[in-house]
Amino acid sequence: MNNQFFILLSVLVFGCQTNDNEEQANPNDPIIIHVDSCFDNADNGISVCLVSVTEDSRCPTGLVCVWAGDAVANFTIKTKNELNSFQLHTNNSFQTDTLLQGYRIKLLSISPYPSTDSQIDQKDYSAEILVAKE
Repeated sequence: MNNQFFILLSVLVFGCQTNDNEEQANPNDPIIIHVDSCFDNADNGISVCLVSVTEDSRCPTGLVCVWAGDAVANFTIKTKNELNSFQLHTNNSFQTDTLLQGYRIKLLSISPYPSTDSQIDQKDYSAEILVAKE
């Protein structure tokens, strides 16, 4: 009975943990990182961090807007020898991807999406990105 309880407890504790730093299983799999968090890939010695979302002029849910708007995410990328800062946009009229230190980083989306009835706190933002070695 004690062994079954220990196994069940282990599954619950270790099976329910989530981590922004999990390695990307497939280069085509999107990664979700939160503000002040990073995606780390120790095998390749790379770390991509979401620093902040500085602008969010996307058209709120439930409104009809003339322009779709844009959200701007600020990132850093660090490898063993370099640290670079960069910005990516959600609107395809602006830069949505970049090539730095041999990696292509593409912004797919920023969440949550704005609504008319609430303000988004900086800590609540997350970005969905793709990271691929070039």
